[in-house]
Amino acid sequence: MKVKKYPQSCLVFESGETKVLVDPGIVGFDERFLEDWKQADLVLVTHKHSDHIYEEAVKNLSAPIYSTDDVQKRCPQLKINIVHAGDKFKVGNFEIEVTHAVHGFHPFMKTNGDYVEENIGFLLKAEGKTVYITSDTVCFNNNIEADVVCLPATGGCMTMTPIEAMYYTNMVKAKTAVVIHLEKAFFPTTAEDVKECFKQAVGVTCIVPKIGEEFEI
Repeated sequence: MKVKKYPQSCLVFESGETKVLVDPGIVGFDERFLEDWKQADLVLVTHKHSDHIYEEAVKNLSAPIYSTDDVQKRCPQLKINIVHAGDKFKVGNFEIEVTHAVHGFHPFMKTNGDYVEENIGFLLKAEGKTVYITSDTVCFNNNIEADVVCLPATGGCMTMTPIEAMYYTNMVKAKTAVVIHLEKAFFPTTAEDVKECFKQAVGVTCIVPKIGEEFEI
């Protein structure tokens, strides 16, 4: 399975002729991204924050969008296929399952209207592998297992810290961690911080991709 990294939490997964675009946000957006994004067969959005859904860009895409009612209310120009944790569907080579996620809370989120009412993650299954996209989530107990986990690692509060991300990777039994959400964070951290923490994860390959980087998982 091929993956391409865009700013923040945006990734494109490719298996065969099927491409899935995840969380195309406003952070670091470049009009040139649209050339790639328009090739997607499906768009998945985890929650309503603009670093995960840039409405003005996404409205130019023809692929169906799957997300929450919370996102639909924030982005009225878009036609959202509303999904909930536990829902399953298939697009091309990918089998997809919606998962629960828990966005961390900070008081400013309530005062400026950014409180996340609904947050979801996704399991993407293709080529005999399961990829878990966690969304911006804090650690929470679950029974999810995956070969690859794509997760944020910031200074904490609204998502995981690097050390929490490492332990979470172990909990879901993933052997590869793709760490994202480093371009802009309310509590920033660095790729070096992440890699240092993941040295404690025996048997886990930690990937901290750069913008525009393509890699195999």
